[in-house]
Amino acid sequence: MKKILLTFSITLILGSAFAQGYYDEEDSDNIKIQRTSEQSARGSLNYYMNEKWQVGTLFTTNSTPIVGYTFRYNVYTDQIELRSVVDASTLDYVSIGTMKFIHTNFYDEDEAMFSGYFEMLINGDCKLLKRRELKYNPGSYKAAYTTQGSTAILESLYIKVGNKPAQKIQKSREFFEKVFSENEKMLEFINKKNFLIVSDKKIKSIIEYYNDII
Repeated sequence: MKKILLTFSITLILGSAFAQGYYDEEDSDNIKIQRTSEQSARGSLNYYMNEKWQVGTLFTTNSTPIVGYTFRYNVYTDQIELRSVVDASTLDYVSIGTMKFIHTNFYDEDEAMFSGYFEMLINGDCKLLKRRELKYNPGSYKAAYTTQGSTAILESLYIKVGNKPAQKIQKSREFFEKVFSENEKMLEFINKKNFLIVSDKKIKSIIEYYNDII
């Protein structure tokens, strides 16, 4: 049974903020560069009082103890960070702001199976999911100039049918014919719509139709 670490940050006044996402129907495989001048200035500085997570207890203003977490103090942001170990197999979904995430098995491009978190764009027996992965772009160091490294978030769409592992979507008619090869109504729908070019909008319509007829 795998255990997944979820990290949460809280300020001294226990405030929180969440970044809200959206579903871009025309460009799901985009790359978002997540680098700021502030992050570049920090570089590789050690901004924790102690980088190790330590067992501790948080007491609220009414003296209620909150236990079961490990803590560390971020001096740079002046925040107390805490994390807990969660058994992902017991989760239905996690809500963060307006987004919902599920944890599931999935196949990579080499058909090796892994597990991880996905944003759930469409729920149902057939789910449309978005997977995010980090990619580090190293900086360039030359005599004339220096460029800072950056972190990119790669986004890809996945489809999950029933209890089967999620699969990365290939934007082709043949891919969906293979996914729904045992469902005559779905094959008829795909052939009738003549999906020569499969856009994000058409992917959404395929999944919604499947959920309507199940």
